[in-house]
Amino acid sequence: MSQSRRARTCGPLGWAWSPGSGGPAMKHRDEGFTLVELMTVVLILGVLVMIAVPAFVNSRRAAAETACLANRAVVSKADFSYYLQSGTWSPGIASLVGSWIKSTPTCPESGVYTWIDEPTAEQPLRTLGCSVHYFPVKSLTPLGSTFSEISRGMIERMLAYYAKNGRWPSSRPPASYTDLGLTAADWAKAVEHLNYTPGGTKVSVTPEKGYVITVVDVKGKTRTLKAGEQDIFYDAKTAKWYYKEVNKGNVVDIATIQVQPAKK
Repeated sequence: MSQSRRARTCGPLGWAWSPGSGGPAMKHRDEGFTLVELMTVVLILGVLVMIAVPAFVNSRRAAAETACLANRAVVSKADFSYYLQSGTWSPGIASLVGSWIKSTPTCPESGVYTWIDEPTAEQPLRTLGCSVHYFPVKSLTPLGSTFSEISRGMIERMLAYYAKNGRWPSSRPPASYTDLGLTAADWAKAVEHLNYTPGGTKVSVTPEKGYVITVVDVKGKTRTLKAGEQDIFYDAKTAKWYYKEVNKGNVVDIATIQVQPAKK
């Protein structure tokens, strides 16, 4: 029998032994990738996609935002040039096309362009807003819209007044507001169901009619304040918030404050 027809036996570890061949020969792998190898490849591809896709999206978003900003800057400058020549502001972006800009600009992400303010001495250009990339929300008050913003603003102004004058602001409105650089009329109505009243060393908060305030005190007890009752207030002398009166047992964690409709 020729050597090519001699029987081959499989040795350990996948080696094939051919009698008379002088030693083992490597067994060929015809079955392709193993499941483990395929899973490894899929896992690597998945990781690469997780890295690449967010980077691509962020890059695309940044490019669109930059292009939108450039569009708005060009239109604002053209609008100002229109004003300098005619003495009035342009009635719209379309009226600037031809003489001041080549064509009507569009936001890369389909945002709508709208004038959002009026020129002032400090800011002689009108600001062009975009519904996608730049459309600031007007604050509900001169100090902001949230409890945190408003209360912090009043406290900071109260402390600044004391540091400058050596005495606390007036405890009676409207002076209690004007001493802080505020207008009393701006605070005549509740803001998000809360009434704010500065005066002397205090910044008081009460709920509007139909609502209650809940807050947790230092002992973990929930306190409830109804409309028409005393207040929850900050006392500048102790730098603490209190429920109704200055008392160690009435100190509250103001971070737990909540406003909710009163139960009927």
